[in-house]
Amino acid sequence: MRHPTSDRGEQLIIKLLSRIRLDGDFPAMAQAVAQIGRLTSSEDTSCNALADTILQDYGLANKILRLVNTVAYAQCREVTTISRAVLLIGFERIRTIATGFMVFEHLRRHCHHPELAERLSMSFYSAVLARTIARGTQFVDAEEAFISALFQQLGRILVAFYLPDAYAEVGRSAEPTEQAAVIAVLGLSYERIGLAVAEALKLPDKLTRSLARIPGSRATGGLDEAERLGCLSTVANDITAVLTSDGVRKNKTHDIQRLLKSYGRHFADIGNGVDDLITSSLAELSNNSAMFGVTLHGGRLVHALDEWKVPTPAPAAPAAEEVPAWAAGPAFAPAADDAPAGEESPETILTNGLHELTSLMLGNYVLDDVLRVVLETIYRALGVRETRVFFLLRDPSQPVIRYRFGFGDDADEAGAWLRIPLDGGRDPFNVAVDQQKDLVLKSLAEPEVARYLPDWYRQHIPSDRFLMLLPLVIDGRTVGLFYIDGDPDNVAALTPAIFTYFRVLRSQAVLAIKQKSQPR
Repeated sequence: MRHPTSDRGEQLIIKLLSRIRLDGDFPAMAQAVAQIGRLTSSEDTSCNALADTILQDYGLANKILRLVNTVAYAQCREVTTISRAVLLIGFERIRTIATGFMVFEHLRRHCHHPELAERLSMSFYSAVLARTIARGTQFVDAEEAFISALFQQLGRILVAFYLPDAYAEVGRSAEPTEQAAVIAVLGLSYERIGLAVAEALKLPDKLTRSLARIPGSRATGGLDEAERLGCLSTVANDITAVLTSDGVRKNKTHDIQRLLKSYGRHFADIGNGVDDLITSSLAELSNNSAMFGVTLHGGRLVHALDEWKVPTPAPAAPAAEEVPAWAAGPAFAPAADDAPAGEESPETILTNGLHELTSLMLGNYVLDDVLRVVLETIYRALGVRETRVFFLLRDPSQPVIRYRFGFGDDADEAGAWLRIPLDGGRDPFNVAVDQQKDLVLKSLAEPEVARYLPDWYRQHIPSDRFLMLLPLVIDGRTVGLFYIDGDPDNVAALTPAIFTYFRVLRSQAVLAIKQKSQPR
């Protein structure tokens, strides 16, 4: 997608991208965004790679799990693994959502200017409003609408964030309109800047295309999916602009009705219910602000939304026999959502994983989905940055057991080399398969262990790792292995209680394989 720009505009884009790439934290975030963008849904391993990429960012993983447990995706039990979240939300959709959260969170965490904080708050409210409209009209997918509207002002936000002097100059311009001021100072519009940066950073194509504004005059009946997202994102951001403008509530309601009417039949159903729309979006905003750790700063947006808040009745005086509030003991503020202190313990992760597995197996499950939940649970319990967890499957036609899928560094590459010949040797792999024995080798560097490692294996692992092999045995035959390796400093996490959890998870996997292999 190419957009004509002036020479001055081209220079500004180059300067902006240079500032972005010099940002100390941005390259790592951009690399993760690019990694997500490279994944495709056509390969089994891509699902694992996507989940693995999300798991590397504890805050992002938390946000995805919160999202999948909202009403839109509610299941009979809480979803506690990213693998399951990917299956429920869908690969392409979760890729867009994860990318959006990563970029927005980066900007939010490093925001120190009041005007930029206000713009981020307005974008977040526009996202909530877009999702509210999408759910009421079925115009587009609600979660994609959220991310698209969140990013509609990307160009403006990036200029304010990385080029504050240029942004301030736009504000001082004597041009009659803001659009004219932006073009006069920067050489191109905020919309073009956002599109150019999104293309350069290789954000998902649908998300990038949806950044283009589509006013009512262009909202014809022949919109494709990305254009429909752009259409709703434009509506949501324009409504937010009306709400934060000068004027009284009655006039703002009229302006929003006129805006919606310009889109013809697309939003006709909500044209007469503007007050209800804003009120319902406020409830959503409150829930989402807490859910995603977004603090709305007390600027124009907060002041404007106060006009639509329903007054909260004063609490009734407590009855004489009620217990005083202090008698219930001290109340503690919850830990910060994304702080390390809020991370779950291995025991909690394993318990939740078992519940997830039980819930999954009660339905008409896919075997690979069960195995992925098992692997992810073990992976998270042992630490996603220090561990690799693979499932190896026995080849029914030859004496080989080979990599199927897994989580961790170079997981996809393991498929090219992790192919174990079952030749009755004395190496750990053959011992685990032939003797159907669980093995825990605390250090592969110990001479007594190292001398039994096959040469083909030594070539592909660091000099020192711990190794755990858990065979899956059905009717007396080893059909597969759970392979786990990691930083030897992390061996202390392998307590007897944790190891018991692993065995229970393995038993559930065996049961799932048995049930799927029985004739119907």
